[in-house]
Amino acid sequence: MVWHSAARVFAGLAGVSGAEAEEPALELLARWQHEWRVTAELEAQHALETGVANSMESGEIDPGRAGAFLDCDNGDLFWQRFRDAFSRTGPLSPETGSMAYVKWKAWEDFVDGMEEAGGFDGRVVVPLAGEWHADGSGYFTQVREKRDWVTALQKSQWQAVFGKPPAWSSDNLVGFMQCPVGFALVQYVIFLVHKMRSNLPEDAARLNLESMLFAFVSILDSHFDHSESSNWNVSSFDLAVNLNLEDPKFYPRYADFIADHAPPELRLRSWQEDWPGHRMVQSRRLEERILRTALVGEHGPSNLDNLASASAAVSSSGVRLEAGHFFTYMWQLRGLADSGSLRSSLRITWDAFWGQPLTESAGRDKSAQPSWTISGAVWALREFARRDVFLRSSDLVICSEPLWLCVLLHSALEARQRIQLTRASAAGRVMCLLVDFDQVFGLQEVDAFWELVPAFKQTELLSATSRITAEMLDWQAGIRAPYVPCLSLHIDTRYQPSKPKLLFFRSSLPGGAPFLRVLRLIEAEMRQQLVDIMMKPMSFAEIASFRAVAMLPHIPNALRLADVYAMAVPLFLPSEPLIHKFVWPDDPLPLLSKARPPRMAEPKPSAGSSRPSPLDFQIAGRRFYQFRWERHYWLQYTEWWLRPHLLHFSSARDLLEKATISDEALLRISDAMRSHQAQLQMDALDYWQTALAAALG
Repeated sequence: MVWHSAARVFAGLAGVSGAEAEEPALELLARWQHEWRVTAELEAQHALETGVANSMESGEIDPGRAGAFLDCDNGDLFWQRFRDAFSRTGPLSPETGSMAYVKWKAWEDFVDGMEEAGGFDGRVVVPLAGEWHADGSGYFTQVREKRDWVTALQKSQWQAVFGKPPAWSSDNLVGFMQCPVGFALVQYVIFLVHKMRSNLPEDAARLNLESMLFAFVSILDSHFDHSESSNWNVSSFDLAVNLNLEDPKFYPRYADFIADHAPPELRLRSWQEDWPGHRMVQSRRLEERILRTALVGEHGPSNLDNLASASAAVSSSGVRLEAGHFFTYMWQLRGLADSGSLRSSLRITWDAFWGQPLTESAGRDKSAQPSWTISGAVWALREFARRDVFLRSSDLVICSEPLWLCVLLHSALEARQRIQLTRASAAGRVMCLLVDFDQVFGLQEVDAFWELVPAFKQTELLSATSRITAEMLDWQAGIRAPYVPCLSLHIDTRYQPSKPKLLFFRSSLPGGAPFLRVLRLIEAEMRQQLVDIMMKPMSFAEIASFRAVAMLPHIPNALRLADVYAMAVPLFLPSEPLIHKFVWPDDPLPLLSKARPPRMAEPKPSAGSSRPSPLDFQIAGRRFYQFRWERHYWLQYTEWWLRPHLLHFSSARDLLEKATISDEALLRISDAMRSHQAQLQMDALDYWQTALAAALG
C-alpha cells in the first residue's frame, strides 16, 4: 500500500529503519489527518469572516493579498503548516513528506471518486477567473479529463492575482484551489521521494515525471515570479533541476546544480585579438573633410549609436560626418537629441523599399507571404544605390540590422566599390544572421543566402555589438567578429537623483505585467510604495532623476542597458536563475533546419562539451527543466551578465527590499559605472578610429 511504503521511505530519510520507524510515521499521518478533518469547517468559516478570499476588489490591492496569493496564507491551517515545514526542512524531510502524502492521498481519492461517479463527462464545471460576462456572471471550465483540473488550477493563479476569486474553501479540489502552488509542490515532494528512494518500474516512474512536468509547466513555469517572491524558500528553478529521471542526485538549489556542472571558463577575447590586421592600419590618419556616411538599419537607436561613435572617433582629426539614414524605423525614446536629424535625413523607409513592415510589431500583415528572392533583393539594392544621390556618393556605409540585410548590401555594393562597415547586432538572438529572414524570403531562399556569406565573411570591417552576438556568429557561420560594445554617446544626460523612488523601466514588455502585479501586491503588504512604473515614454533627463532604475530583459542584448549605463544610473536587473524567465525571447524558429551553412551542418555539441548549441534550449521555450546548463552557458555572454557594477534582485520581494539601499551607496555605484564607461569608451573608440582609417585610408 502507498501509505506503508511512504512511511518507510520517510522514516529512512530521517535516518532510522525497521518496523519501529514505520509505526510513528503512520501515527503522525493519522494524527494530522484527524486534526485537518476537525478544523476544516473552522478554516472555511475563518476565510469568509476575514474576507481573505474576496479581498481584491476591482482596481484595488488589499494589503493581505500578497500573503494569501503567494504563500497561501488564506486561513487554511494545512497550507500554513505545509509551507512552514517545506521552507524549514526542505522537500525530503519526514515532516514535509508525510504532510504531502496525506494531501496527495486525499487528491487521489477525490479523482478516483470522480471517475467512479462518471464525473469526467463534462457535467462538472469549475469557476475561473480574470474576466466576466456582461451580465456579471463568471467564466467556467468544463472538466472532461484529469488534466482539466490542472488547467483550472493554472487559471485560478491568474484570477487570484488579477481578478476577484470565488470564495474557495478547503473543499474545492481538496483545498488546492486555495493554493495552486501547493498542488505543484505537493506533487513535487511525492515525485522527488519516489525518484530518490523508491524502486518504481520505469513506466510508473515515467508516468510520475510526466504528471509532475505537466503541473510544473502549467503552474510555475512562466514569467510569473510566483515561488521566487513567496516565503516557501524555493524557486521554480530549484525544482526544475530535479525534474528528471536520469540524474539520481538531488540538488537543494539551482546554484548547487550549476556548481556541480560548471561550464569551462569563458574566453573573452579583445577586438584586437579578433582583428589581427588592425596593426597595419592603426598608424593611418584621416585628413580634415566632410565624410558622407550612409547608415543602413531598421532600428533607429542602433544607427544613432553608430553615428555618435563614428563621429567621436574622428572628432579630433577635424572630420565631420554628414549622415543619411536608410530603411530606419523611428523607434526611440522622447527627448533624444538626434531624433530630429534622423527624421530629416531619412532617405527611404523600410516599408517603401520592401513593401511591408519587417515585423508584426511594426505592422506587418500576419497573412503576408514571403515575396522576395535573394537575387531579386541584391539587384534591387544595387539599383537603388545607383539611383540614390546620397548613397551613390557616400564615402562610407555603416550597416547594422537585420544582419542578413548587411550581407545582401555587401554583395550589392561590392561591384560599385562602396566601403561597408558592419555592426552585427541581431540583439544576440539565436538565429543571428537569419533573424526576421523567414517572413521576407522564406525557407526556400536560405541556401541562396548562405552562398553570399563566404564573401561577406572575408571583410575585416565587421564587429559585434554584444559578446553573445559575436559568439553566436562564430557558432552559426564560423565568423569571428570583434566585440565592440554600444556606447550611447548620443546621450549627454547623467545621473542626477532628485526623486525618492526607483523607476521600473519599460514595463509593458513581455513578462512585465505579471511580475509587476506581484510587485504591487508585496508593496501593499509592506504598506509602502517604493517603485514608479514607467508606462509611457520618458526623456533621458527624467529617467536620470530617479534614485535607480530596474529592468526586465526581453532579449539577450538591448540598447536600453547601454543607454542607462552611459547615464551612470544605478541599475537593478534579475539575477540568475530568475533572469532566465525573461532574457530568452520565446520566438519561433521557422528556419531551424537551415540555421547553419550546409558545410557546418555537423552534429551539435551536447551539454558538457565546450560549446553547447544556442538553438536547443530556445526550441524548448519556457520548459526550464530542460537544457539548464545550456541556458547558464549562453547567459554568461550577455551584457546583462558581463557589465560590472550592476545591482541584482532574485525576486520581486527581493527587489523591494533592496530598493531601500542608501543614497551614499547608490552614488558610489554611479561613480564606478562612470569609470567603467570611460574605459569602454576609450577601447571602443580606438576600434572605431582604426576601422575608419582602414575604410578610408
